[in-house]
Amino acid sequence: MTLYQWRRFTFKKKLRIESLRIQNGLTIRGLAELSGVSKTAIGDIATGVKTSINKKQVQGFCKAFNCNPEDLFE
Repeated sequence: MTLYQWRRFTFKKKLRIESLRIQNGLTIRGLAELSGVSKTAIGDIATGVKTSINKKQVQGFCKAFNCNPEDLFE
């Protein structure tokens, strides 16, 4: 799946944001600065409160973790 196929994606698989953040030694603040995604959104995604993610957030997380969109999901 390319980034161009993403608009807003409601995910059924768990996002790996929290484990990738810890694996890369980032704080929530650090991830927010690198990805351009707000600290609140990161926390909501990590805890499962937020159940959708948009293209800009996917691109930001991929940039911060240097990964492909598929790598964000378990």
